Amino acid sequence: MKNLEKYIQIITKNRDFQKLFAARLITLGGDWLLTVPLLGIIYELTENPLITSLVLVVQSAPLFFLGSFGGYLADKYDRKKIIAISEFLSGVVVILILYAVNTENVIFILFSFGMLSVVSAAYMPTSDAALPNVVEKEFLAEANVIFFSSWGIMAGLGAGIGGYLTTVVSRDTLFTIDFLSFVISAFIVFSIKKNLILDSLIK
Repeated sequence: MKNLEKYIQIITKNRDFQKLFAARLITLGGDWLLTVPLLGIIYELTENPLITSLVLVVQSAPLFFLGSFGGYLADKYDRKKIIAISEFLSGVVVILILYAVNTENVIFILFSFGMLSVVSAAYMPTSDAALPNVVEKEFLAEANVIFFSSWGIMAGLGAGIGGYLTTVVSRDTLFTIDFLSFVISAFIVFSIKKNLILDSLIK
């Protein structure tokens, strides 16, 4: 019961945590919002399941290889700026992906989608590292549980929304929504009042 009260308090009373968590949900949702449509687009162009599966490879491989570098940046620079820059760059790359899709060049599409993972590689480790900046130590364990549930939540919800929107809106509208999701996420993070800087950098 005591832990439940902590969960409720974090979610309802910690405004900076709410913003960081909301930005994370929006970002992950934006990632998955593109994945399902791109799987359909690549399969439509190639009718090859193996090539289509490369969408998932180019989505995850850069994160695997560049994740540690993202952690380095999180410990070296202002986390709020890193997250915001990553989000704005992600928005720009979404426009590149749309252009690539319109060319119907499969290699260009896969490359541009991979670039989305490259420019956002610093986001996840930096967002994780920022959690102690917005949550008091006594609530950190519960905050981590909430925070790290976000991937699973948005993997299902974001992919589902992406699949649904593919059937009801135009391709340009879908990409515009995704572009705006990254921009909105960046502004939400910028509105966090607490410093998202490693203590040793402040001194």
